[in-house]
Amino acid sequence: MKLTTRLSDAITFRNKQKVFLLLIILLLEIILFFILGQLYCEARKKMFSERVESAFKEVLLQQLQEDYFEGYFYTSERKQRLKEYPDTVYITDGNGKHGYYLDKEKSRKNITFDPRLRFLHSTYLSKHPLVVGALYEKWQQHLKRQSLSGTFALQLLVSDKDENITESVYPDSFLHENCIPEFDITAGYRCEVEVKGFFYFSFFTLVGVRGFVYGFIYWLCAVIINIVIFFRKRWQKNIVVPTSVHIYQMDQDIMFDANLRKLVFGKEEIQMPPQTAILLKHFLDTPDYILKDEEIKRIFWSDKSNNDPRLHNAISRLRRVFENVPSIEVQRYENTGYQLQIRRHK
Repeated sequence: MKLTTRLSDAITFRNKQKVFLLLIILLLEIILFFILGQLYCEARKKMFSERVESAFKEVLLQQLQEDYFEGYFYTSERKQRLKEYPDTVYITDGNGKHGYYLDKEKSRKNITFDPRLRFLHSTYLSKHPLVVGALYEKWQQHLKRQSLSGTFALQLLVSDKDENITESVYPDSFLHENCIPEFDITAGYRCEVEVKGFFYFSFFTLVGVRGFVYGFIYWLCAVIINIVIFFRKRWQKNIVVPTSVHIYQMDQDIMFDANLRKLVFGKEEIQMPPQTAILLKHFLDTPDYILKDEEIKRIFWSDKSNNDPRLHNAISRLRRVFENVPSIEVQRYENTGYQLQIRRHK
């Protein structure tokens, strides 16, 4: 029973290795899934952000162009863009000339880069101040047409000529103090109007149907890979445990030690003659367990005399070894050789 114990220990060790390998692969699959999911969600959020901001810019431009005044068409059709805006802009009114510091970051966020259009926007906004509620409703209409749903809010900051800032938020219940705006847009010659947009998309909106399909395909492939790794032992032609000792697991409870010339069938051990053990090893080492007649003759007999009787005797001795093993047979193959047929248990 020494051989049985050694084989059992080797197989147990291999099974533990296989389980450990599967756990590592599963952990890597989970980590990769979350990394890919994070990248996917970030890409989706960026896409939604660009669409939401683009929709608001369209609404704001429409609002600024609702009442066309003299010179607007001419200016809007011949846009200019300064390479660099000054730090201070000057506006002259009935009380004289006033200078205003121009924040470069706010200037970069202006809805237009044309200084003439900025001046016209200031003129329009002085007569038609923006109403955050009305702006929000128009924005929502644009978003609905684009099938964008989520939680949205706007914050409007208006700086008067004395640079006093008036703030309004819509909806009124939105708490924006600890929130980071998703976009920040300014308007006017001195960027006196600033609108900050806030929005939040639910997990299901962010992932979308396509994301769930991608996730399903990912885990389906992962499960298939894990099954292949776990059950590949049953699909292999032979398994040697370990490589330094020629031990073949022919079925769940059938093992062959080529070095000791022993076949272990359950608790039974069968000692095999040298020639029979060599023949069985050659069968197990060939594709589909097939040996041609000429191959068997070359293995055992170098002379070219009539070795057919010897061949038949060798096959008969091998068949007698498996008389009490119903799952293994040696059958004639295409009248040119023999095949060791192993019907493995599932």
